[in-house]
Amino acid sequence: NYNPANPDSDAIVNENQAKGNESWYAEESCNDGVSAASAKGAYYMDSDADGYGDPNEAVQSCTRPQGYVTDNTDCDDNDALEHPGQTWYKDTDGDGYSDGTTNTSSCLRPSSAFKSASSLTATSGDCKDNDKAVSPGATEGAAGDTTCRDGKDNDCDGFQDLKDSNCIASGKDLLITSVSNLPTAKKRGRDFSFNVTVLNQGGQAAGKSVIRYYLSKNAVKGDGDDFPLRGSNPAPKLKSGKFARGNPVVTVPRTISPDYYYLIACIDEANKVSESNEDNNCTASATTMQVK
Repeated sequence: NYNPANPDSDAIVNENQAKGNESWYAEESCNDGVSAASAKGAYYMDSDADGYGDPNEAVQSCTRPQGYVTDNTDCDDNDALEHPGQTWYKDTDGDGYSDGTTNTSSCLRPSSAFKSASSLTATSGDCKDNDKAVSPGATEGAAGDTTCRDGKDNDCDGFQDLKDSNCIASGKDLLITSVSNLPTAKKRGRDFSFNVTVLNQGGQAAGKSVIRYYLSKNAVKGDGDDFPLRGSNPAPKLKSGKFARGNPVVTVPRTISPDYYYLIACIDEANKVSESNEDNNCTASATTMQVK
C-alpha cells in the first residue's frame, strides 16, 4: 500500500509486520509451513555426557545443540555416575569388591561406601566387606604365610587358614608360629617362662621332635651371636594342620653380657623329622627382653 505523501510508509509497515509476526521467521528457520511452537524443541544441558539432562538448564531450539539432550531427569549433571536408573553396589572397605548389596532407588550416590559397577572389579563375592585384606582377589598362602594363620578366609573361597589347600605344604613341615609373653627383664642365671606355638603345616603327620631356645641381639639365628639357653621341651606328634602350644622354662646364661635380646625358638634342629622344608624351623620373638 504505497502512499505518495509518505514514501517511507511501506518500510514502516513492513517493519511492523516483521515485529508482529516473529513466528513467520521462526518457521522459516525451522520448518516451512509449521508453526514455531511445533518446530522448536526443548533441549537440556548434559555437562557430564551421561545421556541425562539438567532440568534447570534448558533451551528451545529447532535442532539439538551440541552438549544438550532431550532428557531432563539428571540429579547431578557434574557426575556421569549419578543419574536415574543407576545401580549402586556396596563396597564398604574399598577393596574393589562388593558383597552384592545394591541400591537401585537412589539417583545420587547413597554414601561413599557405594560404587558403580564400572568402579568395581566385581559386583559380588566379597565375603567380608569390612576388611580390605579379604576379597576374591586376595591370596591365602602359600604354606607358612601369615595369611594361613590369621583366622580369615582371605580369598573368599570358603576355606580358612589351614583348611585352605594353598596353606598346606607337601609331606611334613614343622614351624614355630609364635614366641611371646617374654618378661621385660631378667637377671643372669635366673629362670623365666614364655609361650611358644608350633604347627605342622604339612599334609602328612609329623612325629615327635624337640624345641631348643636361644637369646640373640638381632633375632637372626646362626650369625654368631646366639646364646643357647638351658632348657628345651619336646614337641608332640602333630597331625596335618595341627598346633601345639607350650609354656617352657629356660635359664639365662651367667656368662651373657647385659643387653637387650630376642628369644629364638627352633624346632627339630637335629632333623629327626624329614620335612619338605628344613629352612623354616626357627622363629624369633617380636619383642626383646633385657638381661641385667
